[in-house]
Order: sequence, then structure tokens, then C-alpha cells
Amino acid sequence: MPKTVSAKLLKNANQKTIDFGIFQPKFDSVCRKLIHKIEREWSQNMGHLVMARGFFLVTLKAAYNTFETVCYLCADVRIEQHDWRWRYILVLPTLNRTILDSVFNVMFMLEDLPTRSQWFHESGWRDAKRELDEQRKEYGSDPTWAAWLEAVA
Repeated sequence: MPKTVSAKLLKNANQKTIDFGIFQPKFDSVCRKLIHKIEREWSQNMGHLVMARGFFLVTLKAAYNTFETVCYLCADVRIEQHDWRWRYILVLPTLNRTILDSVFNVMFMLEDLPTRSQWFHESGWRDAKRELDEQRKEYGSDPTWAAWLEAVA
């Protein structure tokens, strides 16, 4: 059995499939290390951008969890299990799009982190305020919603 990544790739060169096990552990490790690095070292480098730290942690953790879900669904051993359904793979384009959106959101933010971080959080607040106003308008006169609407205000 070949031990190096290049030898494994060469071994699989004549096949039409890629052995994900070759690079998945390294990719997994890089993702986890990046999340931990932001958790541990953010305040040292960019402590003044606290909201950006939250954006990166939430985005990276969501993308990583989505990636792990794709790995779980696509694992060869899953397909061989008695309760496996091929329809499960129908969610893969949506999950992959979620990961891609996360990558592009991070790239967008990094082009001008201070300005875009401020813009991102202000637009999020504005959207939340608009949604709350709509809910007040729709359910404000309903006593069962009154306590909840007051609590989130």
C-alpha cells in the first residue's frame, strides 16, 4: 500500500474517482486550526474589530459543519448501510453552495475588513429591525404575542 499522497494519487490515476481519504484529514485539520487560531489570537491582532471576529467564527464554523455533513453523507460506508437512500445526495448541491457562499463572504469581508465589517453588522441590525417592525404590525394586537414582542424589543 503506497504511503505518500503522490503515490496514492498515482495509484488512482487510471481510475475515474478521487480517493477523498487522501486529502480529507489534512483539509479537516486546516479548518479546525484556522477556527482555533481566530478564537485564540484575534484580540492580539485585531481586537478593535470584535464584530468581525464573530462573523468569521460563525461563518467558518458553519462552513466546517456543512463540510463535515457532506463528508458524512458521501462516505462509502454510508452507501452500504441498509437505511441509505440515494435521495440523500439531492441536498449536496445546496450544501456545497452554502460552503461556497461562506468562502465568498469571507473574501468580500477581507477586501476592506474595518469598513465591510461595520456595513455587514449595520445591515444585519437594519434587517432585524425591519423584521421586528413587521411582526409588531402583524401580531402586535394579539395578546399571545405581546410578551414576546416586548422581550425582543
